[in-house]
Amino acid sequence: MNMVKKLVCGVISAAVALGAACTWAAAPLPAGYTEVQYVESSGSQYVNTGIAPKTTTRVVCDFQYTEVNGSAQCGWGETNSKESFFFGVAGDNTFKVSVSGNFTTSPTGVAADTARHTFDLSTSALKLDGTAFANASTSPFTNASSGNTLYLFALHAGWNPFVVNKASMRIFSCQIYDGDALVRDFVPVVRGSDNKAGLYDLVSESFFGATG
Repeated sequence: MNMVKKLVCGVISAAVALGAACTWAAAPLPAGYTEVQYVESSGSQYVNTGIAPKTTTRVVCDFQYTEVNGSAQCGWGETNSKESFFFGVAGDNTFKVSVSGNFTTSPTGVAADTARHTFDLSTSALKLDGTAFANASTSPFTNASSGNTLYLFALHAGWNPFVVNKASMRIFSCQIYDGDALVRDFVPVVRGSDNKAGLYDLVSESFFGATG
């Protein structure tokens, strides 16, 4: 029997799926960490990946919005010193990649929903569930040199000292590449020492807890 238990861990929550249907990390986690099915933000938490994107950056994220509510729903973001970049839900409730300032623009017209999806973004790919966006006319991360880091669950806005557009969403996994090199391989976990949920990076062997 499959059972789902929800743990509220202060700043972020996690669901633990028990049974044969579970999939687990390809590499072992260190002692003190337990892999869970996903981590979930309620709309006030975020995670700093520590990665400043470049033109060689690629991000692949297995995610699910738990609420769709106009422009306040943003998955992760990076900005240059002038304007913002994000993928998320626009005011018209369409799933959108919006880039401005020194970045090129890659819009979509895909309706937003609360289903589980995989997002794949690089200068050579802009895909949702493996399908390229039909009207993605240009590529992101061009002139990506601001030095601001990618956030998960929120937008890191260089023109604003605050973290904005926090999302209500789940992350099942997330990988960040620099070219062909994997630089972040995030696994949802709960840290046993304080029962805190977050993302464990199998590459740097580091725990990324939530802020907010």
